[in-house]
Amino acid sequence: MHSTEVVRTWTDFESGTRNKSRGFTTLCCYGLGVDLMTSVARDMHLQVQPYLVMDGKFGQPKSSYASGWSGVMGDLIAGRAHASFAPLSVTSQRSRVVHFSIPYFFSSMSILSSTKATDIPLLAFLIPFSADLWVAIFLSLNVTAFAVAVYEWLSPFGLNPWGRQRTKNFSLGSALWVVWGLLFSHLVAFKAPKSWPNKVLINVWGAFSVIFVASYTANIAALFAGLFTARYRYIHDKSLLSIRVGCVRSSAAEFYVARSSPELWQHMRKFM
Repeated sequence: MHSTEVVRTWTDFESGTRNKSRGFTTLCCYGLGVDLMTSVARDMHLQVQPYLVMDGKFGQPKSSYASGWSGVMGDLIAGRAHASFAPLSVTSQRSRVVHFSIPYFFSSMSILSSTKATDIPLLAFLIPFSADLWVAIFLSLNVTAFAVAVYEWLSPFGLNPWGRQRTKNFSLGSALWVVWGLLFSHLVAFKAPKSWPNKVLINVWGAFSVIFVASYTANIAALFAGLFTARYRYIHDKSLLSIRVGCVRSSAAEFYVARSSPELWQHMRKFM
């Protein structure tokens, strides 16, 4: 936009005219930067005409310095604007072409999300572990149960027709009952296997069950705590990749995300 077009636009704006033949609508302005600009203009007895840059960017070099800058930086360098009151980060690249005032506000970045209630799916209890891990767990469970049944049946000391206690048989169903009960720490009555290989195997499976229950409990607690409170606490949260995320182009927020989490930056470029 040329300087004459900026003047014409503001003439229309101040007179209440909305000339849409130019292909844009004039919208302006509010926020901390605007309040600061108004205060500075009042103290210095200046008349200011604020406007928003056409591309909505803070500004970065185009393909080369010779081809100019975009956004706020481009308007300042081209003379279309005399000053900018904006949260424009001071960088060495920008300092070479424009003058910055002393920084007047230091801010951090926050992740904002809507407060809509989250629908908890019926299979939410499976979320703490991946599908591959669930398959591996239940495959290991059945293999262990089969091994327990075979060891007990073949052992001369086991619960089988040829062992010492012939009145009680230890079948595959008995083995499944043992490993299922241990996995979920459920207090159920089951036949204790008598063979020594089974005693070792059952103890190993019991140790694994303790680790499984502890990990699952911690993960499910963290999951449901996140569903009912702030869901996104840092930019490396993988759940951000499943929703629409965006920020202002060519801003400090975009630069920080691009440097710290390239995967999230590639995802959010579609929603900027």
